[in-house]
Amino acid sequence: GKQRDATQDEVKSKRVDKLKVVYMLPENPLTKQEEKEVYVRVLDPTGAVVSDMANGSGTFQVNGQEQVYTVKQTVPFTNNNQNVELTYNRGTVPYKAGKYTIEFYSEGFRIGEGSFAIK
Repeated sequence: GKQRDATQDEVKSKRVDKLKVVYMLPENPLTKQEEKEVYVRVLDPTGAVVSDMANGSGTFQVNGQEQVYTVKQTVPFTNNNQNVELTYNRGTVPYKAGKYTIEFYSEGFRIGEGSFAIK
């Protein structure tokens, strides 16, 4: 299979076995330079969270509610607009065709989002 790069707009679903996500953690003078937990939620075209508990998925708290995440990453926050790369291997379940949304959370807040499409 092929790795899905976010720089491409669409890719065929049968060729996707990994998602490679690159995101930026913006500079924030109020935040300490320390390790941060970043929770990534990939939502399929129906709005369901792409998850596999045996493959690193789990739950976390946002606004007092438990949410499922696709994958979690510990990032050494350097406070300098750093780019962070993450690869998620979903396993054997094929991706559905359509538009996917990616949401990023840290310390209980949504810190970013993006999207991509699969044919």
